[in-house]
Amino acid sequence: MYRDGNVYEGEWVRNKAHGKGKIVYAHGGHYEGSFENDVPHGDGHGKLHYASGGYYEGELNRGVPH
Repeated sequence: MYRDGNVYEGEWVRNKAHGKGKIVYAHGGHYEGSFENDVPHGDGHGKLHYASGGYYEGELNRGVPH
């Protein structure tokens, strides 16, 4: 668990989320896919679920839908 209440489960490298995993955000959304240095990033097949019920499926670049 991170200080902000987010919870990550998956692969780690040097104490950072890196590789495949899932993060559940304290605000209610979650992301499942690839991470790089603690940030959702890459691979073209991540899925970001918003707390509002919507979602984005595709590539993320440094945490931003690309």
